[in-house]
Amino acid sequence: MKSKIYQFETVKDDYLILFKNKVRVHLSEIILLEAEENYTHLHLQNGKKITIARTLKTFEKALGCYQFHRIHRAFLINGKHLKSYNLTIGEVLMTNNYKIFASRRRKLNFDEHFSVNI
Repeated sequence: MKSKIYQFETVKDDYLILFKNKVRVHLSEIILLEAEENYTHLHLQNGKKITIARTLKTFEKALGCYQFHRIHRAFLINGKHLKSYNLTIGEVLMTNNYKIFASRRRKLNFDEHFSVNI
């Protein structure tokens, strides 16, 4: 069975609006966003995964002011779902127990932000 691919519309009132206002996802439900070529997968708290036909860069711009952090070319994480962060090796553990390693290039910015907001 083929999964449905949504179109991103906008961010409004702490909701991600998809497919002409028919689907709304509250930002607090999003654990992380994962890039796959020209698609982005939203990983949600309830374990579901939503695929959207937009690049991760689009979401980085739209969600930057909502505590979402780009830690790798393929990952944008919700800072509110950060369970732990190992500064030494750059390993991020999310609330869904998903482990991600921050890229060398993005690790420095994330380290600075993380150490300021502890």
